[in-house]
Amino acid sequence: MKTPGRSVWQNSKTGKWMYQVRIPQYGGKPIVKMRTAPTEAEAWELAHELYTKIKKTGFSQNPVRLRELIQNYLSVKHSYLRPSTLANNKYLLEHYVLGKLGDRIVANLRTADLPISLQPI
Repeated sequence: MKTPGRSVWQNSKTGKWMYQVRIPQYGGKPIVKMRTAPTEAEAWELAHELYTKIKKTGFSQNPVRLRELIQNYLSVKHSYLRPSTLANNKYLLEHYVLGKLGDRIVANLRTADLPISLQPI
């Protein structure tokens, strides 16, 4: 069973079931937690519970400005996207969004602000 951010396997030396949870952090190393469980079914269940708990509380401080949010997005997606896709996303964000809206506070952005970013800088 493949589930993003969670792995379960049996330790060949001890026979115990291991589970690991990985959650990417904004601009930093991912949170990685590893635990043991008596059975495979329990390991999957505990992995899902731990993943949900960490995902709710484990992220660093949310970005305030749109520029920070975009930088965080690019740093998190760095290991998940192809280099060409990442480069294209970065180009589009830098040329169409950051110049006009990069210093705006995310909480204050409104739909009416977005059309001005469709023209290249």
